[in-house]
Amino acid sequence: MEAEKSSVLSDKNQRIKERLNKVFQETFKDPTIQIREDMFSLEIEDWDSFGHLMLMHAIEEEFKLDLDLVDTRHMVQVGDFLNYLYEHC
Repeated sequence: MEAEKSSVLSDKNQRIKERLNKVFQETFKDPTIQIREDMFSLEIEDWDSFGHLMLMHAIEEEFKLDLDLVDTRHMVQVGDFLNYLYEHC
């Protein structure tokens, strides 16, 4: 039963990652983006302070969340976003 539960979480997390990847592609208008957990903001050309705000808005829309700017301002790595979404979705 435990292995089955962990498989479900893994599938759920994979869907979250796929949705987040699409958000990155659309926000930064680059269909070639393939997010990685260790990817930093400096690796995406338009991920500056304005791009970060646009990304936050797009994530809120896609995942139907109300992100707290205080919690998310230090998220500079894709893994930070993924961990947050894994916990809150």
